[in-house]
Amino acid sequence: MVGPALLQGFFVLSEFEQALHVLKLCFLFAVYGLHLLQVIGYFLNDIG
Repeated sequence: MVGPALLQGFFVLSEFEQALHVLKLCFLFAVYGLHLLQVIGYFLNDIG
């Protein structure tokens, strides 16, 4: 009885970790995107 329950808990945990990983990637992508936009903005301001 312990085996299947433990296995099920592991799968739930792995899905939760996958969701966290995806959220972390989205967060990093957003931060880098904003930073890139700022750099491009400064660059365009220097040209203008």
